Amino acid sequence: MIYNVVVSCVKNVYLSCKKTDFMLEKEDSKLLEGLASDSFIVGLRTCVKAIEKGNAERAFVAADVAPAIHDGFIDLCKEFDVPVEEVPSKAALGKACHIDVDASVVVVRKR
Repeated sequence: MIYNVVVSCVKNVYLSCKKTDFMLEKEDSKLLEGLASDSFIVGLRTCVKAIEKGNAERAFVAADVAPAIHDGFIDLCKEFDVPVEEVPSKAALGKACHIDVDASVVVVRKR
């Protein structure tokens, strides 16, 4: 009896995780939809430079980066009046940029 309950709980958790991952993948593809690969900048240093030079239209930061990076990047964006959006994870942001690695911050270049 206990075994059946545990198996049932594990299956439910697994299925809910799979559903969440699928939902994130759909959201990831819409995040930077319609942008050419050369219209966004990936990486903290290059994103900070783009923001400081006024070349950033908007920015994205992953929720699971170190708090110092997360808060500092958001403060920088506010200082330079760049709208910033939070993304659930670095992996989601990397997938949205069509790169094979995680991305902590991304900036969309001004057109």
